[in-house]
Amino acid sequence: MANTPPEISRDPFLDTIEFLWNDGHSLIPTGKESGKVRLTKLTKKRLPLTTVLKRLESSGSKTYGITLKNIAVVDIDQKSEDLVQMMLDRFGNTPFKVSTPRGTHLYYACKEKPFINLRSEGYNVDIKAGKNEYVIGPNSVRPDGETYKFIGNNFSLSHLSSITENIKVDHQVTGEGNLAAIGTRNSILIKKAREFVPYVYDLNELQENLLGHRDFHCERPETVPDQEVWKIAKWAWQLRIENKLYHGQNSVFKIDRAAYYIIYCDSEGRNAWDLYLYLVNKHGHLIGKTFALQIKGLLSSHPFHFGERGMADAINFLVKVGFLKLVRNYQVGKHGRLFQLSKPIHPSVYKLG
Repeated sequence: MANTPPEISRDPFLDTIEFLWNDGHSLIPTGKESGKVRLTKLTKKRLPLTTVLKRLESSGSKTYGITLKNIAVVDIDQKSEDLVQMMLDRFGNTPFKVSTPRGTHLYYACKEKPFINLRSEGYNVDIKAGKNEYVIGPNSVRPDGETYKFIGNNFSLSHLSSITENIKVDHQVTGEGNLAAIGTRNSILIKKAREFVPYVYDLNELQENLLGHRDFHCERPETVPDQEVWKIAKWAWQLRIENKLYHGQNSVFKIDRAAYYIIYCDSEGRNAWDLYLYLVNKHGHLIGKTFALQIKGLLSSHPFHFGERGMADAINFLVKVGFLKLVRNYQVGKHGRLFQLSKPIHPSVYKLG
């Protein structure tokens, strides 16, 4: 089986689909505004290659999904090489990696869906698996132009390493003398880094604390290199700097004080304030992140106390006062409006209380 992406003769997108289908995998056509919506009904049978290609052609789509029967994908929803390396350290290396518009997909062989919640540990990472699940495959191009690029070293999904041995990590597992057992030490040091980092003075103090925990609470500490501990400390310290130390719902997010006076204290800004809080909570931790605002989708995903007209007015108000910026307008057949959170260029023109 080929160890590199297939030879490109027509189109990387079409050649990749044909290669993966011939490799025995189940693919589905996807598309619409996000490029991620299934274009065929859910079926237990593998779709014929001709059906996949014809449906993509008829819809003008350049995205497809790989179904995850006997496959698990670690979906890293953040551009961070350190976070990618931590997941590889935790779950093992894999020859099939894909760079996505928001992060990285790591593919593993998996007979049963892993029961692990990485979000609850504070990571922007999900594990997707199961015959009814799918992820967008490499060489896909979304309607907004964002791409999925293969960055692994073996293009066949038939040669994946297994994730099942690596996911059964219990932070309470101990070895001799109540020490952290080999195979759990990295995960425990990551957990400890998140515990220590809010209370240390600087990065060096954090590293010293982790080195001490390694030396006194881990089996065979000499086999955990200082450089590995330094990488964990550096990653956790960066989370602190960027205010990304999330703990599920038991966490905080920043609100610009000027936004309170400009939006909430305006007689027409109460609905806009509710929308602004929602958007900062969802998107404010990633500077420059773009997102679509689909009115019906917003109202169905969150208990706003107003309707479609109120939502449209709230969006327009935020744009008017400068806390929401339209970065790409609607284009028929390609994408809806895309926005970014922003700040007024001259906030001093507003009277702040």
